[in-house]
Amino acid sequence: MNQLSREMNVSNHAVLGGDTVFGGLLPRLYWGFVAAALGYCLVSAEEREILVQILAVILVLIAAAPLYVYLKYPERRASIPVFALNMMYYAIAFGLVVFFTFERKFEGYRNPERLQFALCLVIGGLISQWIGYQLTASRIVFRGLAKGNAIQLTPAELRVIGWVFTVGALVALSFVDVLRIPTFGQLIRLFSLAGPSILFYQALQRKLSIAEVVLFAATTFYLVWQGFLTGSFAEGLRFGLILSLVALVSKRFYIFIFLASLFGGMLFLINPIKMEYRSRTWFLSESYSLNSIERSEILVDCVVRHWSSTREDASFISENKGTIDRLNQMGLFLAVLAKTPSSVPYWNGDTILDIFPSLIPRVLWPGKPIKRLGNEFGHRYGLLHHTDNSTSLNLPWIVELFANFGPLGILTGMFVIGIAFGYIENVVLLKSSGTGTEILLIGLFAPLSFPESNLSLLWGGIVLGWIAILLTVKIFGAFDLFQQRRIARRLSRGYRSK
Repeated sequence: MNQLSREMNVSNHAVLGGDTVFGGLLPRLYWGFVAAALGYCLVSAEEREILVQILAVILVLIAAAPLYVYLKYPERRASIPVFALNMMYYAIAFGLVVFFTFERKFEGYRNPERLQFALCLVIGGLISQWIGYQLTASRIVFRGLAKGNAIQLTPAELRVIGWVFTVGALVALSFVDVLRIPTFGQLIRLFSLAGPSILFYQALQRKLSIAEVVLFAATTFYLVWQGFLTGSFAEGLRFGLILSLVALVSKRFYIFIFLASLFGGMLFLINPIKMEYRSRTWFLSESYSLNSIERSEILVDCVVRHWSSTREDASFISENKGTIDRLNQMGLFLAVLAKTPSSVPYWNGDTILDIFPSLIPRVLWPGKPIKRLGNEFGHRYGLLHHTDNSTSLNLPWIVELFANFGPLGILTGMFVIGIAFGYIENVVLLKSSGTGTEILLIGLFAPLSFPESNLSLLWGGIVLGWIAILLTVKIFGAFDLFQQRRIARRLSRGYRSK
């Protein structure tokens, strides 16, 4: 009886402590952060059109609301706030950036009327997406659909999967040519996120030995650093998003705040030197390639030179404008609005239909066409030099939907995407029985919170990754079944011998 009482007290303490922070302090801190960001933007605004500022504030508040709901009402939340983080992306990339000037190549498309129209389209798209999401949250859609039966793993099985994925990703990173195979490269990147996620969760739950924690920390630091060394700093920052989500799901709120602040700070620290780093590492003769140590030295040198520069070294100072430009997708949207359909015809769904070929692995279709939509998009809208066949521009979902179908495409497409988010959160991502099974899916679904890749590429990768994870679960389930059968046979033989 005393033992039961102690367990209940511990449980109540955990619930009260976790929910008090989750439902009380953290939501207030969150709105304080949003208010501070808006206040800074209004005070420092380079955009002086009042109506534009009002629409931008409305956009930010609408996009920020779902994450507040997730933090404020823990009993209503899914295990992973994919939808809420997706909405927050629009608050930053299409809302806060409006207060500042754009890149030179996009500034020419900026005028108050077009900017107001663009903000209204984004606001309409976000509302439409939220309506679609709420339909599934209220169980109007997918009513009666079986839930929570797709993945059933024990903590021990998750631990093994975590190490298999992590070690497999480390080995695969040694074979650069193999990683260039699109489907295989996507899966390896998924495993490199899912493996450390599982191990981090179990470390937070104190289910790893000290030796395992040290090994996990070393391998994760290596994977994060290798992501930064590619020159695509989003690869390294993606780990920050994943690990922060794990801490949030685990109710380790101070760790969540620390990780979010750490990797957010790294974005502002490293992003301004991105092009300088790439110029010193990407454009080398084929006869010479840099190793990780040499790349690390260049990265550190670029960071030190940038942040220690003075006005006398003006060529190396960007005043952190590169970070704002990197986050800004509104300038790209304005360019598409200016040219579609007056000089560039609608795509009429061609880019979205590419999702079906993307689901077929190149191993099964050796002659599968290589799609470079980001490069094709840049040439189609005159945003790349006609000789540039390597640069790939990001194609955010809202921009792609307008380029295909116009305003109606945004409203309809975002509504369908909202339904998809509702299905993921209310059918797939359910609160488990404390085993942490949902952590296996963080690496798969977290990229949906950063909708800068075109729809067919990102959603096609989600489907393939989901299939790979289900196969992994089935394999472990089969091993467990065989083990149970062996135990049953031994028990049967022992019973007969008696």
